Amino acid sequence: MTEWIDLTAQPENARQALADFKKSQPQLDWSSQIAQTLIQTCGNAPYLIRFLNNHPHEIEHFFNSVSLGKQPTSDQLKDELHELIQKKGHSRNTLCQFKYRHYLRLTSCELQGVSTQIIFKQFSLLADVIVTLVAQNEWEQLKQKHKISDENFPHFALIAMGKLGSHELNYSSDIDLIGVYDFDNHELSPSPHEFYCKLFRNISKTLSEQDTQGFLYRVDWDLRPEGQSGTLANSMKAMETYYQTFGEEWERQAFVRARVLYQSSSTGDDFMQLIRPFIYRKSFDEKTIKNTWNMKAKIINHLNEKSIDGFHIKLGTGGIRDIEFFAQGFQLLLGGLKPSLQNKDTIDALRELNTLQVIEENIINNLIPAYLFLRRIENALQMENEAQVHLVKNDPTQQLRLARRLGFLDDDKTAVSLFKERLSETKAIVAKYFKDHYGGDA
Repeated sequence: MTEWIDLTAQPENARQALADFKKSQPQLDWSSQIAQTLIQTCGNAPYLIRFLNNHPHEIEHFFNSVSLGKQPTSDQLKDELHELIQKKGHSRNTLCQFKYRHYLRLTSCELQGVSTQIIFKQFSLLADVIVTLVAQNEWEQLKQKHKISDENFPHFALIAMGKLGSHELNYSSDIDLIGVYDFDNHELSPSPHEFYCKLFRNISKTLSEQDTQGFLYRVDWDLRPEGQSGTLANSMKAMETYYQTFGEEWERQAFVRARVLYQSSSTGDDFMQLIRPFIYRKSFDEKTIKNTWNMKAKIINHLNEKSIDGFHIKLGTGGIRDIEFFAQGFQLLLGGLKPSLQNKDTIDALRELNTLQVIEENIINNLIPAYLFLRRIENALQMENEAQVHLVKNDPTQQLRLARRLGFLDDDKTAVSLFKERLSETKAIVAKYFKDHYGGDA
């Protein structure tokens, strides 16, 4: 009756979860399809069992509410979170419950075949809603503490970078943020710089704290001017001076995926307008191609120095970053002349390269499925323990678990063989196209 449990990544976890849930929720129909979906999810993402044990009523919520074919909008997520806060109170634990409720839903969706592109857009919407609420709450609290009025104090914005910026977040991505505020005024107390450095630290602390309930998001501010050595908050004028004077090629590339996540006025929109000429130059600059290869070569050299045992799905040759760099290099090269290439989504950018006849259709038709497959592997790695893992090890046990999460349901040996074969083919395709268009030694 439960043979399907054996085809999960960790069947022992699935069996135990089924036994425990039957005891705690005997009123539910444990022979139903939705029950099978829940237990399959627990067998493939065992960290979610902890969530369901901490919040057993979420089992019934899953039975009654989960629809694998219909994804909520941003407004629907906001309404649901507001309703949960009204019931449970505004606390970090409430936000964690909301986050993991949807991680359970989205993990189930992916395991049941919902498009990976839809999945990471949903993860990004969820992060937007949670980070925005945290930012608003921390801002209001800090204003009250310092008796600050909106009328005479500069406003601020959070700029989403990286995978959050492009709506391509995965299970355990860092969220990359940059903070900017309107102007400096040293006559104010606290100064805008002091205030916003404190605000961004508070936002980061609330999002990244971890306890028995889990955590919200790891926050990375290192894409700000001067990285880790730079100040956490910068005024619009300081940003303009930095990027006009010191901005580097890798920073141009990072901003390809930048978008306004939250703004208390028009600060974010103004900043993005300010930074656009830095990102997308009007002149045709073939140095971009060389710089893109050089950045990739540095990554490979770094990996080689580590002597990793396996394949790094994100940074390895033929991995995710090769496809992202493939798209972004052409976006930097041509985006100033062709605004339709100023697209944050990797797949949309690849399609536009074909529409503009920059890249042949057959190449794009190979790169998009390769990208989605590699991203599915990334998700399959990270859904086990919600850990920031990117290494496909030379380990048959891990490879079998990955194969099961990816839907290879043959006998153990065949499933692993088919998974490794497809991964090898995908890596070869991606590496070839990257080398063909960007040069260098693969």
